[in-house]
Amino acid sequence: MVIEVKEFEKLMQGVGNLPCELELFLVESYGEGADLHYQRARYSMALARFVAAFPDIKRVSIARAPARLDLIGEHTDYNGLPVLSMAIERDVVVLYSPRKDRRVNVINTSFWYPAKSFEIARRIRPYSEGNWGNYVKLAADVVRSAAVGDIKGFDGCVFGDIPSQSGLGSSTALVTACAMAILGANHIATEPRDLAARISARDGSTAIATAAATLAEPGKTLKIESLPPSTLAIALPRDYSFVVCNSLMETASNVAKVEACECRVAECRLAVAVLTMT
Repeated sequence: MVIEVKEFEKLMQGVGNLPCELELFLVESYGEGADLHYQRARYSMALARFVAAFPDIKRVSIARAPARLDLIGEHTDYNGLPVLSMAIERDVVVLYSPRKDRRVNVINTSFWYPAKSFEIARRIRPYSEGNWGNYVKLAADVVRSAAVGDIKGFDGCVFGDIPSQSGLGSSTALVTACAMAILGANHIATEPRDLAARISARDGSTAIATAAATLAEPGKTLKIESLPPSTLAIALPRDYSFVVCNSLMETASNVAKVEACECRVAECRLAVAVLTMT
């Protein structure tokens, strides 16, 4: 979907409403029962930041990836067992405009995350550990490694409302949304299943979150199998509601999560070996 910046500028001057394309996008993405006033405010603020940072751009596109929640199957995926996961309303969104060169310029609506700029090259050197720009670079490298020919960059504004380190897949949503933006900027059509496979191939610990961010359907949960990899959409009862509470407990860093996951795999296999001996 493409938004004409001039239409939004009229809104900022107090004339008219949000572009009708954006209104339709919000309803389709969040549902008619969602708090659309909240979503309009989020997108309006991000559009204002985008226009201020990139004043010469005339059109803006949107890439969105939702957070995910595991209903059943926490810690079973690394034992080859299924997980029942679902996407939720919280998300990461990228407003972007294609560039003619290979440069990526991104800003973030959160002051915690400073602007980043880099070139999409055969080898993209990461920033220091813990830098949010590494997720954008990972997305660029995922797309570049599977593409034929040069990949063009984009100017973008990132915003999200997934609590960081909450176990809801905020980093995966960021990588996925940025990858979608790069694909869109280069007019590359990719099946969601293929994109999920490419991202999770770089980091196996994100496989569940990546599948939910790319393959989820409204009103359904995903049964995600690890061995062999597969997904099955299962309809949820229409009268069901899910309440998600934030305990304010933060998960470990990505490096610590990967190390812990690898330890759990070894521990579980050792436990099975011990049990089969008795």
